[in-house]
Amino acid sequence: MANQISITGNLGSEPEISTTSKGDSMAKFSVADNSGGKDEPPIWWKVIAYRYDADFSRGLKKGQRVTVFGKVKPYTYTHRESGEKRQALSISANHINAEKAQNVVAFQSEQTAGEEIPF
Repeated sequence: MANQISITGNLGSEPEISTTSKGDSMAKFSVADNSGGKDEPPIWWKVIAYRYDADFSRGLKKGQRVTVFGKVKPYTYTHRESGEKRQALSISANHINAEKAQNVVAFQSEQTAGEEIPF
């Protein structure tokens, strides 16, 4: 069974860019999935992107509409107020589409240096 997901929504914040211990770029950002409509609250997804996708994420802005494709990964965190450990899901991105004005910009991490991105 494939562990693949795609979500479309708006960035909740500008990506936080950092570097891993191996020297790869890493970006973390949140996306609000409003697929439930006006009557449902959005589902917030934590997205983590590496290497080429992280570099692509540098140009993304809060509120911008994106589509993220990737794998669902569980993670554990400690709740700030209660101190209890909780589990949640994140998306490890392997493809990001971003809407800019009336164009859609696409980037896929399988892309190798020197190849053009087909639109």
